[in-house]
Formats: sequence, C-alpha cells, structure tokens
Amino acid sequence: MPRTSRDKFFSAVNESYDALLSAVEATNARGYRASRTVLKEARKGERELVGLARKWTGAPTKFFDLFEAVLDVQARGQQRTLELTRDVVGGVRESGREVREATRGVVEGNRAAGEAVVEGLRGAYSRTVERFRGAEEAEPVAARPAVVRASARPKPAVRKPTPPRRPALVRPVRPPASAGPAEEGVPTLTP
Repeated sequence: MPRTSRDKFFSAVNESYDALLSAVEATNARGYRASRTVLKEARKGERELVGLARKWTGAPTKFFDLFEAVLDVQARGQQRTLELTRDVVGGVRESGREVREATRGVVEGNRAAGEAVVEGLRGAYSRTVERFRGAEEAEPVAARPAVVRASARPKPAVRKPTPPRRPALVRPVRPPASAGPAEEGVPTLTP
C-alpha cells in the first residue's frame, strides 16, 4: 500500500494505464476470435462448394438432385452468416462493456492521481509555512533599509532627437512678361 503522496500518484498512474492496456488486450483477443471464426466458416463454405462441384461433375444430367444440393449449400451459408452476425453483435456489446470499464478505470486512476497531487501540495505548503513560522519565532530579524533594485528604479526620460530642418526649396520663377531678359531664370526663394 503506498504511503507517500508520490507513491499514491504513481500507483494511480499505473492503474490508469493498466485499465487502458487491459481494454486493448481484450479488443485484440476479440478480434483474433472473430478472424479465426471467419476463417473456419470460409473453410466450411469452400468444402461445401467443392462437394457441390464434385456432385455436378459426377451426374450433370440430374438437375433435381443438383438443385437440391445447391439449396442445401445456400441454406447452410445463410446459417453461417447469421451466426457470424450474432457473434459480431455480441462482440460489439462486449466491446462497449470493456470501453466503459476502461474509461471508469482511467477516470478513477486520474482522480486518485489528482488527490495525491493535492495531498502532496498541501503537505509541502504546510511544511513551508511551519518552517517560516519557526524561523520567525526563533530569530527576530532586524529591519533593514529598503534597497531598491536597479530594475525597479525609475528610468530617466529619454528625449527623441529632433529631425534636422530642411532648407527651403529654391525654384526658378519666371518673371512676368513685362520683365526684361536679364531677370529671366533668376532663382527666387519660395516658402
């Protein structure tokens, strides 16, 4: 029986995985049984068809005997089909039960693991609180001046540099038509 919360947690995880693996094993066994049954029935059907072919080649003109044999083989094939269907339905019912059991095992295992974690955290918390209380009672600590960490100090405001001013655009201005040739093409400042 697990004593510590750690042991309880890991045993609960093991129980959860055991539930899943047992469901997988049961599904595997059921699939094996189903495939074995299908193969056995297929072998029976093949032998019956070979027997029917042998009967037909032995007496090809006896239509009524051949027809009776065909009906007999067909009836047995239908019987096998019904039995296989019954097995499949029973397997589905059984798989539903196994899935419910596996789900219940996983849920119970997870619940137990969660309880173990909570129990462990409570124990760790209570031990930590007891240590701090014991340390407070044992040694009174002298008040120290508050030290401000470098990361907690206010940072000086940083000014963004102002962009340099652009000079005014210089464009040639055409003088009015009354101006003389000396004034043409003289650059002027525009705001």
